[in-house]
Amino acid sequence: MRVVVYNIHVQTITNAPQTAPARPPTSLPPLNIRPRRRFLRISWYFLGVIIHVFLIDILLSRSRLTRWYPRRTGMRRWVGIARGFRGLAVQMGGVLIKLGQFLSSRADILPVQITDELAGLQDEVPPAPLPYILAILMEDLGAAPDELFAEFSPTPVAAASLGQVFFGRLRDGREVAVKVQRPRIDEIVQIDLRAVEWAVRIIRHYPAIKRRADLLALFEEFKRVLIEELDYLQEAQNSLVVRANMAQMPGVYIPEPYQELSTRRVLVMERINGIKITDIAALDRAG
Repeated sequence: MRVVVYNIHVQTITNAPQTAPARPPTSLPPLNIRPRRRFLRISWYFLGVIIHVFLIDILLSRSRLTRWYPRRTGMRRWVGIARGFRGLAVQMGGVLIKLGQFLSSRADILPVQITDELAGLQDEVPPAPLPYILAILMEDLGAAPDELFAEFSPTPVAAASLGQVFFGRLRDGREVAVKVQRPRIDEIVQIDLRAVEWAVRIIRHYPAIKRRADLLALFEEFKRVLIEELDYLQEAQNSLVVRANMAQMPGVYIPEPYQELSTRRVLVMERINGIKITDIAALDRAG
């Protein structure tokens, strides 16, 4: 069995048709991301968390008569906060999905009950509207998919917080996976990061958090990695380096990126059939 390495958290979408897509309309309505409303919506959620922490975890903890309540209900309340964040992340997308995925992997600083609640974000990302995806392909590659590919499925086989993946076949017969960024994701990321940073700079002073981790340093690392993930050309170059380094390693295969068909927002790479690493039963069946 070979281990195939991809760099994307996805929601798998089954029964994807293999028919060629229609071209995007000649004129698409502007995709209104409502920057101010988005910033306020995210900030309002975090403001609620901050008020919750101040009233219950700080004020009530100072009184002998009431300190039992935050201690007895702490885990239940924080799991509820995590559940509320997950719902907001699925609705808003963008950085919130990535942040939830990042936090769900940090069992070193968060209780397992909270990381389990956030783990569902790995598989709850709805796809972006197809016409806007096709428009990005035309703008970046200079032609419609039916001109560039012998086959191109209009239905994404996977959707992630920053982009989504389609299957296709080049005119020379090579089967490919095509990752396309979500429309206006650069702007969405900047809006979301400002809102999250505002909250982080306040919440980091809460003693229970301050004792566990440097929240601002974690945010800066998260921000740096996220910005890097928006550059698919850099991802293609990194894949080539890893592919070369692991070329002689038995059992490991890195799909080849096709740089001539890739841009900052579009990544075309070799399609390899594999098994999701979290599907233990399928991995066992494959030996």
